[in-house]
Order: sequence, then structure tokens, then C-alpha cells
Amino acid sequence: MIGAAKQVVKEYKSSRNPFIKLSIATLSFCWYSVKNIKRFFVDTEFRSILLLQVFSSKNVHQTTPLTYMDRYPEIFSACRDYFGDKKDLKILSFGCSTGEEVLTLRSYFPNAYIIGADINKRSLAIYRKLPVDNKITFIHSSSSEIQKHGPFDAVFCMAVLQRKPHYIAAKGISSIKKIYPFEKFEKQIIELN
Repeated sequence: MIGAAKQVVKEYKSSRNPFIKLSIATLSFCWYSVKNIKRFFVDTEFRSILLLQVFSSKNVHQTTPLTYMDRYPEIFSACRDYFGDKKDLKILSFGCSTGEEVLTLRSYFPNAYIIGADINKRSLAIYRKLPVDNKITFIHSSSSEIQKHGPFDAVFCMAVLQRKPHYIAAKGISSIKKIYPFEKFEKQIIELN
């Protein structure tokens, strides 16, 4: 039944009758609204990202918590080689999502103090359950909280200062200044510096 309804909507979307076009647009809007309301209550990841976008939009950079272990082995290895045997190395993993980057950094820097920071409260709840040693701390990402734990010898900010990279690539968008202005990027870099 839903498939048949979708087919009818597709057929009438290109109608020249303004009443039919308005009716189809209204139905489509209602359908997607109901679908997203349902998703809001069922999908915790969707809900956490939507709430971040609504209530903390000025602080949000990346809108996906995608992560996995050892995501950037070449970069991590180069950094390990650069720092060598430096004692009391202090690292910030900015935008650490659910903690995989912090755990990966531990394998590259076994004696470092590592601070993982993320703004997403769902991610906070997940990474706070990870089995970590006493030289790893997870914090809610805010300027004051990060300053309290700094200064840092290294800041890893991997794939955070961006906006919808797969969508942008698929659509062939060449300028993202409307959805992620350079000023926002620059402000965050200055703050991390």
C-alpha cells in the first residue's frame, strides 16, 4: 500500500495543476515529518545529533560520529616517530567520538597522558564505559574544560572540522561556505592553538 502511494505521489509531483502540486508537497512534508519524529524517538544516534544541531549549532563541526580503531595509521605512526621517547607527553583527541581514537592513540603512545573530548553526550556515555588506564581521561568538549586539562604536546583533530563529506562529494559541491564557513573553522583552530 505504501509503495502504491509513493508511486502516485511520484506521478502527481510533476502535475501542472497548482492545487495538486501543493497537496503533494504537503503530503510529502507530513510523511517526512512523521518519519523523522519516529526516528527521533527510536534512533539514539539521530536524536543526539539533531539535539546538538538545534541546541549547540555554533559548537558543532562534524555531524556524524563515524569512527573506528586505527583509522589513520600513517599519521599516528609519523607522530609516534616525531615524538620518540618524549617523557610526559600530553595528547588531546579533539572530537574523539565514542573513544576508538583514544584507544588507538594509547597503542601508539603507551606512556602518554591522553584526554579525549567530544561534544556529543551519547558519545560521552559510550566512551565512559571503556576499559582505560589512569592516564586516559574523557571530558565533555568545551573551551574551559579543554583549557583545564592543557596545555598539550599534540592535538589530534581527525575528520572533525568538516561538514557532510560524503554528501558533498556525491553532490559535486565545490564550495561549502554556506554550510561550514571558514570563519567557524578558523575560530576552532585558533582556540585549539
